[in-house]
Amino acid sequence: MLAMAAGGVVWLRAYATAPIVLPEPGGTSTRAPEYCPPELFADFGGRIGEGVWTDYQNRMTFMNEPLLACGPSNDEETYRFTWVHAFTSRAPLMVRLSRSSNDRRLVAGRYEWRENLQSFEMASHIHRALTEAEWNGAVESIRQSRFWSLPGAKAGNNGADGATWMLEGRRGRTYHLITKWSPEDNPFRRAALTLLRLAGFDDPEPRF
Repeated sequence: MLAMAAGGVVWLRAYATAPIVLPEPGGTSTRAPEYCPPELFADFGGRIGEGVWTDYQNRMTFMNEPLLACGPSNDEETYRFTWVHAFTSRAPLMVRLSRSSNDRRLVAGRYEWRENLQSFEMASHIHRALTEAEWNGAVESIRQSRFWSLPGAKAGNNGADGATWMLEGRRGRTYHLITKWSPEDNPFRRAALTLLRLAGFDDPEPRF
């Protein structure tokens, strides 16, 4: 079901249950770019959903990350994982893998919270090419997690001590987002760890 938003931007309503198909490129809009449609967080309900969506928008802005859920892309396939702990003493992490017709690459960052604890900035940055084996291994781990068929941003048992594990994917004009709160050992968690380790990051929440 299509929904017309202010400024003429068209999003496909997904309500966090399945990937969305992005509209064809072209046209003009006065609406500010968004990292994803707010409808994707509808499962959280009302103001909570709005707050979760706003937090996500802010994090991507702090990380200066590109939009995946709207606009054109030079990449054929992209996956982005972000890890943000509830405690500001823990450094947020981001890993993005992309494939185009010419190359495969990884961009990653470790971030530090600013003194006001309202935003964070990059502390270290990684940008390197991926081998075909590395790319194929990462995509296989994502496939095994059933990423593209899992429910999306679902309300869960978020707490005061733990972290948000968020994985996004875009293939052509199809976009999907999954968010989990400190997941137990499962294929989704293992896929996220595969991306982190490609960037040289350790497991941020080891399970003993």
